[in-house]
Amino acid sequence: MSQRRNLKTPTMLLLEARDPQQRSVSQIMLDAYRETGSEANAAMLMGITQQAYNTWKYRLNIARQIDQIAFNLKYTSSAIDQKTAGVISNEDEP
Repeated sequence: MSQRRNLKTPTMLLLEARDPQQRSVSQIMLDAYRETGSEANAAMLMGITQQAYNTWKYRLNIARQIDQIAFNLKYTSSAIDQKTAGVISNEDEP
């Protein structure tokens, strides 16, 4: 079984070089997804296409982490929506 190499493209290296926080491109991608909640918006925030974002997440082996963030965002927003709609009881709160 061949193993996919984890090579960074020149654009990835440029994004890292320009990042004021000196994060890796993987971390930049995860943070952008966490901030925006979608690949399309994360890509736009980073200044790349959604196709590039999608390709890079597999190339950098972070697809599972992005899926986990998506799940957490959905679960958290769903719980907040239910609470504000009165579905979840506030009995445990002081």
